[in-house]
Amino acid sequence: MILRRLAIGLVFIVLSVLYVYIWQNGDLHSLFNINCYLGLGLWVVGSLFSGLFKDDTKLKFNMGHIPEEDQRRNIKFSGTMFLIGLPCIVTSIIIFTFVL
Repeated sequence: MILRRLAIGLVFIVLSVLYVYIWQNGDLHSLFNINCYLGLGLWVVGSLFSGLFKDDTKLKFNMGHIPEEDQRRNIKFSGTMFLIGLPCIVTSIIIFTFVL
């Protein structure tokens, strides 16, 4: 499961590299920006679903408590978003450190 999610992140990197080299003439600043924003965006979406930005009451919009199954599903989804965004962030750090 973890390797499949990381592979999806690697597919995003390959697609961004192809985009930059075909339409942006190999501009590494664009590659850095695309991967950085994509990775950070996925991490923000994952943190929203994990409940990082909400209070501790665990209430739904109708003031009922969130069932454990929904909470588990949200945590699983946020972990998926983290793992998909991780290769993009690592690629951005490598590009920033060694190339730019």
